[in-house]
Amino acid sequence: MATQTALLLTEIGQPLVKGSLPIPEPQESELLIKITAAGLAPLDEKLRDKNAFNIGSRLPAVLSAGIADTEAALYPINTLTSAIALFTNQGLGIPFPGTPESKSFDYASTKLAIIGGGSNTGKLAIQLARIAGVGTIITTASLTSAEELKSLGATHIIARQATDIEQHVRAIVGDDLLYIYETINEDLKLGVSLLSNSKKGTIAHLVGPGPSESLTAQKKFEAKRIAGFSHAIPEFGQMIWKQLPIWLKNGDIKPTSYRIIEGLDVDKVNAALDEYRDGKGGARYHVRV
Repeated sequence: MATQTALLLTEIGQPLVKGSLPIPEPQESELLIKITAAGLAPLDEKLRDKNAFNIGSRLPAVLSAGIADTEAALYPINTLTSAIALFTNQGLGIPFPGTPESKSFDYASTKLAIIGGGSNTGKLAIQLARIAGVGTIITTASLTSAEELKSLGATHIIARQATDIEQHVRAIVGDDLLYIYETINEDLKLGVSLLSNSKKGTIAHLVGPGPSESLTAQKKFEAKRIAGFSHAIPEFGQMIWKQLPIWLKNGDIKPTSYRIIEGLDVDKVNAALDEYRDGKGGARYHVRV
């Protein structure tokens, strides 16, 4: 049987190793997919080091012609994760653009804060919110990326290092902030502090176990942990993968920056995953096979 070179996870908590695997033989009504580029994400570090997520089947998405393989590797996890966070009841529940529910939703008056706008999920969330027509899109990020984030659609950028983020946010939205998307922090203290004190809000978050008892005692809100898989909501998956190629073709969504690792360089891939583990920088890596 023919074999292929692969990077293998042979033991949880240990580095990947280079090895070989049999090339599957497609049966009737099956396709054999050749991977030409794969994107590395913090999720991959968790799979390597903690086995934090179940490994399920993956389905291909068809993207527009002209998108490089290395760019295409950006979208499956990051775009889907942020779309689920914003536009489904598993997240904030803002109606997906173009659906019947969207016709009566007041996007222009909607206020959204994205914590970690400089992350890949943050940048894509800003663009998705802009496409939907969300009127106020606040984000925390390094001010060195302020111009980029404004070009993507953020209406207000607050320095992530600021000690008075809550005061800045309330100066913009008063006590009317009902939607928070936390992309980077396990501790939800900052996000919860920004939510309305008088109305029930929602915080969608990507990491961490959820709010502590002390936080839940402060005000009424819902916290929803987001998983970047649409298996449980197939109708939404169909909608986003039908619409995404159109947004890309029209230039409505622009790619975020990434670094390319050439070939199956196991040392460089492990080093990239170690950066995610250690919280060093926000670089995104794609492996060109």
